[in-house]
Amino acid sequence: MADIFEIQHNSHLLVYADDIFLYNSGTNWNKTIGEMQEPLNNISVWCKNWKLSTSPETNSRINFSRKRSTIPPLLKICDKPIPEVKSLKKKILGIIFDPNITWKNHINYLRQKGFKYLNAIKALSSPKIGTRSDHLLNIINATIRFYL
Repeated sequence: MADIFEIQHNSHLLVYADDIFLYNSGTNWNKTIGEMQEPLNNISVWCKNWKLSTSPETNSRINFSRKRSTIPPLLKICDKPIPEVKSLKKKILGIIFDPNITWKNHINYLRQKGFKYLNAIKALSSPKIGTRSDHLLNIINATIRFYL
């Protein structure tokens, strides 16, 4: 898989295990889309050479822009259209993105995760259980503060 970095393109490519993340930025919409389609075509050829396939349900694209887009661009990989999503359900390097970059989805995710650990700590801090305060601080530092 290391030879995927030899693909010529004007976009940015991140690879982790079997996941490929391709991104680009620009001020000209049509030019940016063209710069995205070229490496997608190259990745399609690379997949065919290695006898790999992509599954449409795992491919997605999201547009980060303050401008409203009336015509969504059609990007394809392996002759299959890439569906547009309004919010990334998967994390990229531990962060959940949304198109307006408001971070609402990411903050809600962290809040839910924090409340789950907080409820566990409340149960452990009950006088009936008798957990020492230094042990509770270690648990807080290992769970809740890890996400902040």
